[in-house]
Amino acid sequence: MISRQPRLETIAALMVDGDAHDARLLQQMLRGFSLASVSVAVTGAQALAELREGHFGLCIIEADLPDMTVTSLVRRIRALEPPQRAIPVLVLTGHASLKGIAAARDAGAHLVLRKPLSPR
Repeated sequence: MISRQPRLETIAALMVDGDAHDARLLQQMLRGFSLASVSVAVTGAQALAELREGHFGLCIIEADLPDMTVTSLVRRIRALEPPQRAIPVLVLTGHASLKGIAAARDAGAHLVLRKPLSPR
Protein backbone atom coordinates (compact mmCIF):
# COMPACT_ATOMS: atom_id res chain seq x y z
CA MET A 1 0.00 0.00 0.00
CA ILE A 2 1.33 3.45 -0.96
CA SER A 3 1.22 6.04 1.81
CA ARG A 4 -0.47 9.29 0.81
CA GLN A 5 0.73 11.11 3.91
CA PRO A 6 3.23 13.87 3.12
CA ARG A 7 6.73 13.23 4.37
CA LEU A 8 7.44 15.89 6.97
CA GLU A 9 11.10 16.11 6.04
CA THR A 10 10.03 17.52 2.67
CA ILE A 11 7.81 20.27 4.11
CA ALA A 12 8.93 23.85 4.74
CA ALA A 13 6.80 25.69 7.28
CA LEU A 14 6.23 29.40 7.80
CA MET A 15 5.41 30.50 11.34
CA VAL A 16 3.91 33.93 11.96
CA ASP A 17 4.39 35.04 15.55
CA GLY A 18 5.47 38.34 17.04
CA ASP A 19 6.52 36.75 20.34
CA ALA A 20 10.12 35.56 19.95
CA HIS A 21 9.94 33.16 22.91
CA ASP A 22 6.76 31.43 21.69
CA ALA A 23 8.10 31.29 18.14
CA ARG A 24 11.33 29.66 19.31
CA LEU A 25 9.45 27.00 21.31
CA LEU A 26 7.18 26.12 18.40
CA GLN A 27 10.10 26.15 15.99
CA GLN A 28 11.93 23.59 18.16
CA MET A 29 8.78 21.47 18.38
CA LEU A 30 8.38 21.47 14.59
CA ARG A 31 12.03 20.62 14.05
CA GLY A 32 11.49 17.68 16.39
CA PHE A 33 8.94 16.43 13.87
CA SER A 34 11.68 16.63 11.20
CA LEU A 35 10.22 19.39 9.05
CA ALA A 36 12.60 20.39 6.26
CA SER A 37 12.75 23.98 7.45
CA VAL A 38 10.88 26.41 9.67
CA SER A 39 10.96 30.11 8.79
CA VAL A 40 9.59 32.79 11.11
CA ALA A 41 7.77 35.99 10.19
CA VAL A 42 7.06 38.55 12.92
CA THR A 43 4.18 40.38 11.21
CA GLY A 44 1.39 39.58 8.80
CA ALA A 45 2.96 41.80 6.16
CA GLN A 46 6.27 39.97 6.47
CA ALA A 47 4.42 36.63 6.21
CA LEU A 48 2.73 37.69 2.97
CA ALA A 49 6.08 38.74 1.50
CA GLU A 50 7.63 35.41 2.53
CA LEU A 51 4.72 33.47 1.01
CA ARG A 52 5.01 35.36 -2.28
CA GLU A 53 8.74 34.58 -2.48
CA GLY A 54 9.02 31.11 -0.96
CA HIS A 55 7.54 27.68 -1.34
CA PHE A 56 5.99 26.59 1.92
CA GLY A 57 3.88 23.52 2.62
CA LEU A 58 2.41 24.79 5.88
CA CYS A 59 1.64 28.13 7.53
CA ILE A 60 1.14 28.42 11.29
CA ILE A 61 -0.19 31.76 12.52
CA GLU A 62 -0.45 33.12 16.05
CA ALA A 63 -3.88 34.75 16.31
CA ASP A 64 -2.58 37.90 18.00
CA LEU A 65 -0.50 39.73 15.37
CA PRO A 66 0.92 43.25 15.77
CA ASP A 67 -0.14 44.61 12.37
CA MET A 68 -3.38 42.88 11.32
CA THR A 69 -6.01 40.46 12.51
CA VAL A 70 -5.52 36.78 11.90
CA THR A 71 -8.71 36.67 9.82
CA SER A 72 -7.38 39.46 7.61
CA LEU A 73 -4.09 37.60 7.10
CA VAL A 74 -5.82 34.31 6.29
CA ARG A 75 -8.10 36.06 3.77
CA ARG A 76 -5.08 37.70 2.16
CA ILE A 77 -3.30 34.33 1.96
CA ARG A 78 -6.36 32.86 0.24
CA ALA A 79 -6.22 35.72 -2.29
CA LEU A 80 -2.60 34.94 -3.32
CA GLU A 81 -1.78 33.26 -6.60
CA PRO A 82 -1.69 29.45 -6.74
CA PRO A 83 -0.12 27.40 -5.24
CA GLN A 84 0.37 29.70 -2.22
CA ARG A 85 -3.37 30.32 -1.79
CA ALA A 86 -3.96 26.61 -1.10
CA ILE A 87 -1.38 26.27 1.67
CA PRO A 88 -2.70 24.59 4.83
CA VAL A 89 -3.15 27.28 7.51
CA LEU A 90 -3.18 26.51 11.23
CA VAL A 91 -4.13 29.24 13.70
CA LEU A 92 -2.84 29.18 17.28
CA THR A 93 -4.73 31.05 19.96
CA GLY A 94 -4.80 31.38 23.70
CA HIS A 95 -8.36 32.76 23.47
CA ALA A 96 -10.39 30.00 21.87
CA SER A 97 -13.85 31.54 21.81
CA LEU A 98 -16.39 29.98 19.49
CA LYS A 99 -16.73 33.31 17.67
CA GLY A 100 -12.96 33.53 17.10
CA ILE A 101 -12.72 29.93 15.95
CA ALA A 102 -15.61 30.42 13.52
CA ALA A 103 -14.09 33.66 12.17
CA ALA A 104 -10.72 31.98 11.51
CA ARG A 105 -12.41 29.00 9.89
CA ASP A 106 -14.65 31.20 7.76
CA ALA A 107 -11.61 33.20 6.62
CA GLY A 108 -10.05 29.97 5.32
CA ALA A 109 -8.01 28.47 8.17
CA HIS A 110 -7.85 24.69 8.15
CA LEU A 111 -7.51 24.28 11.90
CA VAL A 112 -7.56 26.40 15.06
CA LEU A 113 -5.45 25.09 17.93
CA ARG A 114 -5.63 26.31 21.49
CA LYS A 115 -2.41 27.13 23.30
CA PRO A 116 -0.46 26.01 25.17
CA LEU A 117 0.62 23.35 22.73
CA SER A 118 2.35 20.08 23.47
CA PRO A 119 4.09 17.71 21.04
CA ARG A 120 1.22 15.23 21.56
